Amino acid sequence: MKNIFFIILICIYFTSNGQIKRFIYEYTTVPDSTNSINKETNIMYLDISQKGSGFFDGKKYISDSTLTNMAKKNQFMMPPRDSKFIDYRITKEYPSYKLTFLVSTYNKKLSVIDIRKQIWHIEKNKDKYKGFSIQKATTNFAGRKWVAWFTNDIPIPDGPYKFYGLPGLILKLEDNTGSHKFNLTGIKNNIPDYNYPILNTRSPKIDISFEKYIEIYKEYRRDPAKDYRIEVMKGNIFDSLDDNGNIETPQQKLKELDALLKNKLKKDNNILELDLLK
Repeated sequence: MKNIFFIILICIYFTSNGQIKRFIYEYTTVPDSTNSINKETNIMYLDISQKGSGFFDGKKYISDSTLTNMAKKNQFMMPPRDSKFIDYRITKEYPSYKLTFLVSTYNKKLSVIDIRKQIWHIEKNKDKYKGFSIQKATTNFAGRKWVAWFTNDIPIPDGPYKFYGLPGLILKLEDNTGSHKFNLTGIKNNIPDYNYPILNTRSPKIDISFEKYIEIYKEYRRDPAKDYRIEVMKGNIFDSLDDNGNIETPQQKLKELDALLKNKLKKDNNILELDLLK
């Protein structure tokens, strides 16, 4: 009965089957807990249709779309190296809210089913935000305490990242340390239906459980250059020239990559799902 009511609400909110509403969030994070001054900001899209939602980095979507369109014309270009894109996507299917976490990393394309749900405590506190009436709710999720502000004006129980389950759309979301903040900044109507552009079509998608993803993630944190090391041992990596024209052996490149990745991970110690680091 609850699912039927939800479907009715979605159909009322969306006037046509092909219509997508795009909710734009500013996501601010502090990657390194020892350096709270250094913050990163990404513009995230939450695209909602009658069938479900997709949450992804807006700038990465634009970049991937451009590169895909160029590839169709046999024009190839490397992705921007200096851009700090968020490399995951999250889809939720309505009305079951089956949640899939899609990430292209560790030289793999992983499709992770996450069955965890948030247990919300709705409070009496109310306010206004961007012209919407909002209400406060709290939950514990993935090793953090969260405060959300949702609106019944948009009767869709969805939100940024993996969050959902409140009586209306989450417009503001923040953990209790202030390290991760999602704030709605805009709404776009009548976004055309689409398939998210996939750059690497040769690499197969691997479907795994969330428990298996935890194993893979922790192994990567322990040994981030593992896949490269395997290729070196197989003899698939060859000598090359560095920026100064000097010969660089595969073992030298491996050592440099290992140090680079471990240093990067050392500064990435304040991830959103903090319990993954335990």
